[in-house]
Amino acid sequence: MKFKVSVFSKNESESEAKTYQFPPQKVKVGRLKDNDIVLNFPAVSGYHGKMRFEYNGKPQAFVTDFGSLNGIIIDGERIEPNKEVPVDFDKLIDLCIFRLKVEPLPSPEEEKDIREEEYSQEAATMPLTGIISRFRNRQPEEKKTEAKPQSEEKAAESEVRVKKAAEAKAAAEEKARKEEQEKEKEKAKEKEQEVKGKDEEAGRQSEKPKGEPPGEVPAKRPTQEASVTLKAGENLEDLDFFAEEIFSLSGVVLSRGKPVEGVTVSGGDLGELKTDDKGGFFFEEVVEGSDYKIVFAKSGFKFEPRALSGQAEEDHSVTISATRMIELNGRILHKGKPLSGVEVDGGPLGGAKSEADGYFNFPSTAEGTEYEFVFSLPEFRFEPAKVQGKAGDNQPIAIAATKLVTVKGRVVHKGKPLEGVEIDAGPLGKTTTDADGVYVFKDVAEDTEFTIKARKPKYHLAANKK
Repeated sequence: MKFKVSVFSKNESESEAKTYQFPPQKVKVGRLKDNDIVLNFPAVSGYHGKMRFEYNGKPQAFVTDFGSLNGIIIDGERIEPNKEVPVDFDKLIDLCIFRLKVEPLPSPEEEKDIREEEYSQEAATMPLTGIISRFRNRQPEEKKTEAKPQSEEKAAESEVRVKKAAEAKAAAEEKARKEEQEKEKEKAKEKEQEVKGKDEEAGRQSEKPKGEPPGEVPAKRPTQEASVTLKAGENLEDLDFFAEEIFSLSGVVLSRGKPVEGVTVSGGDLGELKTDDKGGFFFEEVVEGSDYKIVFAKSGFKFEPRALSGQAEEDHSVTISATRMIELNGRILHKGKPLSGVEVDGGPLGGAKSEADGYFNFPSTAEGTEYEFVFSLPEFRFEPAKVQGKAGDNQPIAIAATKLVTVKGRVVHKGKPLEGVEIDAGPLGKTTTDADGVYVFKDVAEDTEFTIKARKPKYHLAANKK
């Protein structure tokens, strides 16, 4: 039993997806190269989340968001961080600009449809340059159909796409022709009104920017001047102008008192810009009374407030607080090999568990946050037992695990248990045999060297050398 994962951008169709197949297991998804599916895009967190596939008579898939900055969305809703959520096979998984679709492959015949070489680390990497080019430089559908079809079904699909593209092109040309005719009619009408000079309403319309519907206030204007051309002898009554004050919206983005350069500041109709090397941004010519909404975004940062909204009534300047989000992770090794299943208690940061490669991860932790990690797994001891620090210290977390074993034995006299025998195990400590003649030393570190001595008055004791 295997599971097929299709990965494609939101600007692509599913037929253009990259596909991979996995047996029932955990599949990590993120930007860093040691993920099972690597999505090399800035908005994707290093360890963004994971999928888990299982088959117990029925195929099932589950998705977990590691608390990533941009989250994971299923069926239009963002899932709760660090909580495993079941996903139906007919639902799409949205992750930033990507979409993932999971399908079970229950039979060998269906599995043959997936190319074997696609299940590899190299194939799982979708480069940033490839994604950007797909978004910005997508070819028209009619050009895609120039490639030779590989099957009758694909050829039919190509023929339909060509036909639709041709129809769309014809419709666009017809629309452009009609718009051009309307523009010519409008120009003729404006010229006639200018010659007559008697239509007062036409005079008011000339005060508005070309192409602006009557009564609609533009969000941005190229000039603060207005003029009307008249001829001697024309009626000069009701020669009115309307005035609107122009304001500015500006501010600075700071992180721990230092400017943050390169923050994307989206102002809708006001345009989009990025903060300069001093963390500043500036929108000019904001018409009074106009509504605005400004949103701040940069990968690896959280903003407070994330957005500004209001109505332009005066010049407005603000300070935006930016917090860098840090991914805290570490690795646990036992005799130089990865140890999975170790519980990591992060206190207010929540909990995590080491994976098959020994790594554990706490994503999206605010810079400067103090943390303390405590490690636990039955029959193991950890060095150090806990780790403390602050997010952003860039201190690698490496933990060594030691397996704990139990040392026990029994003392008998004439085939019967002998109680009260003193047992000295050197570095392990001392104890005595119980009513069953048994002695026990628990939680002994593996590879510990020790010698056991047994003593009881009036008894000669010898070790069993079998």
